[in-house]
Amino acid sequence: MNKCFIKFDNVSVRLGNKIVLSDINWEIKENENWAIIGHNGAGKSTLAKTIMGKTQVVKGSIRPLYSQNKIGYVSFDLHSWLMEEENKLEDLRSFSGKINKTTRVKDIILRSNKLSSKSLRHFLSVINILQINYLLSKNINQLSNGEIRKVIIARAMVKKPRLLILDEPFEGLDQKSRNEYQSVISNLIKKGIKILFITNRLEEIPPDISHALVLINGNIFIKREKAEALHNLPIYALFKQHNLIKNDLSRNANRQSQIAPDVLIEMNNVTVRYGQKIVLKNINWQMQKGENWAIVGPNGSGKSTILKLITGDVLQAYANNISILGFKKGDGKSIWEIKKYIGEVSPDLQLRYQKDVSVFEVIISGFFDSVGIIQTPTPQQIKQANKWISIFHLNRYIHKKIADLSSGQQRMIFFARAMVKNPLLLILDEPCQGLDLTNRKQILDVIENLSKYTNLLLVTHHKDEIPKCINKIMYLNNSYAKFN
Repeated sequence: MNKCFIKFDNVSVRLGNKIVLSDINWEIKENENWAIIGHNGAGKSTLAKTIMGKTQVVKGSIRPLYSQNKIGYVSFDLHSWLMEEENKLEDLRSFSGKINKTTRVKDIILRSNKLSSKSLRHFLSVINILQINYLLSKNINQLSNGEIRKVIIARAMVKKPRLLILDEPFEGLDQKSRNEYQSVISNLIKKGIKILFITNRLEEIPPDISHALVLINGNIFIKREKAEALHNLPIYALFKQHNLIKNDLSRNANRQSQIAPDVLIEMNNVTVRYGQKIVLKNINWQMQKGENWAIVGPNGSGKSTILKLITGDVLQAYANNISILGFKKGDGKSIWEIKKYIGEVSPDLQLRYQKDVSVFEVIISGFFDSVGIIQTPTPQQIKQANKWISIFHLNRYIHKKIADLSSGQQRMIFFARAMVKNPLLLILDEPCQGLDLTNRKQILDVIENLSKYTNLLLVTHHKDEIPKCINKIMYLNNSYAKFN
C-alpha cells in the first residue's frame, strides 16, 4: 500500500500582508519524490518552509507523518544564515582577543546535529559520499560559494533525514560537482530518503524524481508524474509571465570611457595563500579597456578570490603587485575611491546585506558601496536610481523589504544596485544564480547591451550563460591561470 507521507488540505500561507500560497491541495506518497518548479516569486521556497513549520498557515491544514527533526534542508537562505552566524562569532572573537580561533568545516557540519561517537561512522560515510574530506579542516570563511553549498548538503545529510528538501542545491556548483550530486541524490532515493527538489533549471531535475509540481503566483498549475508534466507545453508558459526588461539602454547608460585608463586591471606575479593552501600562484594578467572577460574553473579554483582582489575584500591584495583602474594597490588610494567606478553583483554581496531594509534603500546604497544607506542621497541620485528601477521593472517592489522577496527577485534588485553609478567596470559573479528561465534571458540580454557602455568581468559555471560580448576567457585550475 502506497501510504501518504505529507498532505496539504486547502492550505493558504501569508507572508506579511500578502497571501503567497493559496488553496494548496497536494500530497506526497511514500514512494514519490517531487520536483517543485515555478517562476521567481511563485512560492516554491515558501512551500518548502511551510512543510518545515516555518510559515504562517492562515487556512487549511498539513498532516505530516514524520518528526520535524527528520527534515534536512539545503537553501540559499540557510547559506545566508550560516554566514551571518559566523560573522557574529568573528566579532565576538575580535572583542575577546581570540582572533586566531576559526570555525572549521567539520564544526559547521556537526554543530546542530549533536552526534554521539557511535554516529561518527555515519558522518564519515556522508563525507565519503560527498567527497569533501579535503574541506573538513578548512576555515569556513576560506571556502568558495560552491564549496559552502557542499558543506550545507553534508550538514543536512548527517541528520539522517526522512525528507531532504533541496532548494536550488546546484547553484554555485561546477559541472563536475553537479553531475556527482545528481548521482548522490539518486542513491539517497534508492535508500528510501524522500527528496523535494526545488529548481529554476528543468535540466537539473534528477532522473529519479518521479513527480513534478508547478506553481504560478502561489497557485498549483500542474501536479502529476514528472515525464508527463515536463512534456506538457503549458509548463513553459509559466516562464512568460513577466515583461522583458528594456534593451534600449542607449538613453539610460552613459559610458565613462573618457576617464577609463587603457589598462583596467593589471596583476603581476600575484600569489594568494591561506596557511599551506595556495589559492592563486604567479598570476600575470591584464584587462584592457574595451575587453570583456569571463573567468571559469571548478569550485575552489580561485575565481572568487580574483574578484575579491579587485574589490579589496582580500587583504593579500596589498601584499601583491596589483593595479585597478590605474590605481596601484597600497599606494595611498582608499578602496572607496576605487570602488566608486566599480559595480558588483555577487552571491557574497547578497549574503552580507541587511534583511530589514527596503528594496529602494538597497538600490540607492549602490552609490555608497555600503550595506544600507549611510548618507542622504541627492535628488540626482534618486532620479538615477528610479531610472534603473524602471529599466528592471522593479517599481512594484521598491517599498518591500528585501527579505520578503525570493532570491531570484533579490538578484534582479542587486543588478539595478550595481548599475546606478554607471560603472567603468561591472563585476558579475554568477549573475544568473537563482533566476528562472525568463529572468535569465532578461539578464543575459541586458549584459549583452551593457557591454556597449561598460567593461564586463563575469564568473559563471554555466557555459550557456557566457554572453556573446565576452571576448576573453581566463581558465583557473589548481591555482594556475590559462588565457584564451
